[in-house]
Amino acid sequence: RFDGALLGWQAKPKLRVNAVAGFPVLSSRQTWVLKDRPFYGVSVDVGNKRSPWSTTLYWFDQHAKGGFIDRRSVGFEGRLLKKRFNAFTIVDYDVKFKQLNLGLLSLGYNFPDTSTLTVTADYRQSPMLTTTNALIGQIFTATSEPVLDLGGLKPFFTDAQIYQLAKDRTLVSKSVTLAYSRPLTKKLQTNLDFSMTNTGGTPNTPASAGTNEVFGLPSSGKEYYYGAQLIGSGLLWENDIYILGARYANTQRSHTWTADFNARMALTNKFRLSPRVRYGYRKEKLIDSTYKQFQPTMRFNWFPMPHSEIEVEIGGNFNHQRTVTAGTPLSTREKGYVLSAGYRLDF
Repeated sequence: RFDGALLGWQAKPKLRVNAVAGFPVLSSRQTWVLKDRPFYGVSVDVGNKRSPWSTTLYWFDQHAKGGFIDRRSVGFEGRLLKKRFNAFTIVDYDVKFKQLNLGLLSLGYNFPDTSTLTVTADYRQSPMLTTTNALIGQIFTATSEPVLDLGGLKPFFTDAQIYQLAKDRTLVSKSVTLAYSRPLTKKLQTNLDFSMTNTGGTPNTPASAGTNEVFGLPSSGKEYYYGAQLIGSGLLWENDIYILGARYANTQRSHTWTADFNARMALTNKFRLSPRVRYGYRKEKLIDSTYKQFQPTMRFNWFPMPHSEIEVEIGGNFNHQRTVTAGTPLSTREKGYVLSAGYRLDF
């Protein structure tokens, strides 16, 4: 995830000191070193792989072009692993912006009947709070070209205003997820999950003498997601898997129902068949509109020799949208087909 170096020293069996420095890699398409955002960090690991608990404390400091502090944070990670219970938490606090950047808590429990319950609570700035977020949506009005670095904002805003722009262009996302898994028989298992999310909005950013006005994003409000799966294995062949799933989403803009079936069947040691069928139905809340989608696919995998694979997938996408505008219904149907083939060699 970065161009640089990471060094570590095992000071004691349960104490390790680490140092890192370099430049971030923001995308797999980035083919150059991003030298205008250098960073360094230090961390201390307490515990080891055999310890039931372990912690990490860290400091991270990143700068950006124009003499700005891009991100300066202190963080904590904690891990606890018991026979039936496990927990993980991470807290990242930005000391420059004086805001919580990330707070995550995940708890898991294994019941005596081998069923499991997982609870996850997540609070985060989205995208991660950095001063570079001030560039989101910023365009030079004279040329209609995007502002590429923070130095380009300095002729139009004070440093304090640029730091405030970064806060204004960053969303706060909160979510809670519960997941329960229970085996029904030796060959059947059921999974249930529920999630609630709430993503805040951003204010409008006024125009300056040389940059445009950036319009804010509205808050999504609370949105709810429900899911259920029935998983079967070894029903017809030794290593086959069948998954029947259903999902329902209640968001601010729509109700969405989805049904999905997919399977993986190893017919022989060298041939595997994977059919999948998906159907979705969405009903809008703000307008009189419905959307239906049907997606069948079939994937063939052939292993002609060790460490090699040939894969062929064919499928279709059929949808129907109906919208009523001023009492007049409008219906649209679309269809498409997909064919892909590839060869993979592992060595």
